[in-house]
Amino acid sequence: MILTGRREPRVMREVVLADDDLMFRAWLESVLEQGGDLHVVGEANDGETALELVETLHPDVVIADVYMRDMDGLEVARRIKHSHPKIDSILVSAHSDRTHERLAVEEGALALIPKQRVSAEAVRHALKKAV
Repeated sequence: MILTGRREPRVMREVVLADDDLMFRAWLESVLEQGGDLHVVGEANDGETALELVETLHPDVVIADVYMRDMDGLEVARRIKHSHPKIDSILVSAHSDRTHERLAVEEGALALIPKQRVSAEAVRHALKKAV
């Protein structure tokens, strides 16, 4: 738990990032870590590895790209929701529209955030939906 200037403490959430773009993962990790309440505990470059990290690390949230090789983010979200319903998932994509957003939520993700709009605040906003 992190105490902030506000009266209520912030809860530290552990995050696994899954994206086949190493530069995007590195950037997103630095953005998420700045707020002090989101801590990246693992990174994967594909869906299978993301699910392996979920099994070993038991993060609070997985942030996954919709388009990855071998297993897309929609399948990752569906499997997490089925096998670990207390772990939240958020999907990101360079190409998003209302159809993809609807599919993401149907598969168990809290939200689909366009990569152009990804920020720690957007992730926190999506996580508030789970509370």
